[in-house]
Amino acid sequence: KKRISELMLLLNTTCALPNKQWQRFQQLIARRDSDELTSIEQQELTQLIQLEEQLRLKRIKVLGELAQLRQMSLMDLMMELDIQPLDYGE
Repeated sequence: KKRISELMLLLNTTCALPNKQWQRFQQLIARRDSDELTSIEQQELTQLIQLEEQLRLKRIKVLGELAQLRQMSLMDLMMELDIQPLDYGE
């Protein structure tokens, strides 16, 4: 049962924006940085930022649960699994 729990948690550690949304997110960030963002695009970017934050929090929560299950620190778990923090170009 512990193995199944670990597997389910591992599957959830890949929480990230789908590729198409990630590309749009990057485009909107570039437009914002060059002061070309329309108000509609700003709303879209805000929604994508909120979604990305929710996914990031879910990923951290799942990694924390897996670390507890394995009785190790979060950092040790991430090193063991070779999990790098998500790079959002910030």
